[in-house]
Amino acid sequence: MRETQFICFTVSDKLFAIEIENIQEIIRYRKPLKVPKSPDFIEGVIDLRGTIIPVFDLGKKFDLYSGDKTGKEKVIILRTGMSVVGVIVDSVKGVLSVEEKDIDLSHHELSPRQVNVIKGYIRKDGSLIMVLQMDRVISADEKIALKDFRTSMEISYNSR
Repeated sequence: MRETQFICFTVSDKLFAIEIENIQEIIRYRKPLKVPKSPDFIEGVIDLRGTIIPVFDLGKKFDLYSGDKTGKEKVIILRTGMSVVGVIVDSVKGVLSVEEKDIDLSHHELSPRQVNVIKGYIRKDGSLIMVLQMDRVISADEKIALKDFRTSMEISYNSR
């Protein structure tokens, strides 16, 4: 059986997992620079070793109240297709290895919107962990907005 590795993290009090192959790195939270007229889901941008990366808050994206930032949050830097984005999470719990057969793919209690972003569930030590399909967490419209946003940021950054 094929095993897949996931990074587990929390947003609000919910447990989520992302396949490790989508993750570039995990960094400490630093307040993103707010950008005027940016799409609602973008918290701002950070400069990661010379690369401007848009950052969004999964708590806001999923309508989960995560409270004010404490500075203990993490930013998971993800590769989603041709883009690199950062997502703010409350905490990173660690790496979890799971066999494909142990991922529950049932979606009977999910709304159509949730089915688009949740691949399935992992049951571990009495907890239910939602496995995200990161290529779908950002909608097609948001991907276009991100691309436009990134282009405008690169133009303004390079024109200094």
